[in-house]
Amino acid sequence: MKVANSRSAFSPRTATRRIAVVLSCTAAAAVAAPVASADMPLGYSIAASLPAGAGVDALALQSNGALWAMNEATDTVSLYGSIALNSLGNPPIAPNVEGVQFSKDGKTAWAVSSSRNYVSVVSLATYAVSKKIIVGSEPVAIRTSVDGKTLYTANSGASSVSVIDIASSKVTATIAVGKMPYDIALSPNGKTLYAVNYRDGTMSVIDTVKKAVTATVAVGRGPYSVAPLANGKAVYVANERSGTVSVINPLKNTVTATITVGAAPQRIAAAPNSLRVYVPNSAGRSISVIDTALNQVSGTVGLDEQPAAVLVMPSNRTVWIANREARSIVPLTVP
Repeated sequence: MKVANSRSAFSPRTATRRIAVVLSCTAAAAVAAPVASADMPLGYSIAASLPAGAGVDALALQSNGALWAMNEATDTVSLYGSIALNSLGNPPIAPNVEGVQFSKDGKTAWAVSSSRNYVSVVSLATYAVSKKIIVGSEPVAIRTSVDGKTLYTANSGASSVSVIDIASSKVTATIAVGKMPYDIALSPNGKTLYAVNYRDGTMSVIDTVKKAVTATVAVGRGPYSVAPLANGKAVYVANERSGTVSVINPLKNTVTATITVGAAPQRIAAAPNSLRVYVPNSAGRSISVIDTALNQVSGTVGLDEQPAAVLVMPSNRTVWIANREARSIVPLTVP
């Protein structure tokens, strides 16, 4: 990060970068595909990668199919069109951008700035910032409610979640959670918000109507990200410092399984059909594929890069991988 903050002394992302081999990225429209290990699962393949910016560690998909790669170190996003994956530019939408969400009408984006303690309101017509909403210290994740009326931010420096009314662009509530919340995600019905707390190894369960924590679940060490299944049957938490994924029963708020994956799992994602969870193991240079019916790793995709995040496309057949040190994104085709 460009601006020093309270995360700098205890930042999992900084720790991962220290052990990274920094790779260069060409300025061409596509760069060479990462070399996969010999144990790539049958039916999986990797295509040529696309350039992104320095510090790319989050991905998002716009309703029109445009792919967004958040480049935290350059304060920009890399945009690619939905059909030919043509570059749409690298607009500077927010300092230290960590995540983005989109309005239902396709006109507005909201981006969190971890070093500036605010949410940028961005026009999707011009990519200009129209206003800034002050939230808690060091917001690192953002989510939109199911009805599109509310935003939630995870404020890692404040150990809180901000609730924002979209119509007024005002914070309507601040919810105290565990220490250093690093990611948040909503249940399929939008009634529950999950916040994973990196420093104390817990997940806070928040009732979105009451705007209050109703349960706290102990998970592994350094929970980095959270991914509920679309079918509502389970919630998966990537524990970076444990090298594991915790599986939580959302009805009982209890851990039902702990799955060993690669080293330093980071921003995980569940397939829309709920059949698999994909885990980018940054230090392990691999993607673990979890079969959600068995809650076991069904395959491992080895990489020459350090993956920081994954995004599963609506088809369930393509998984985009963000490679932070290589400054690239790459598509993985899955069976």
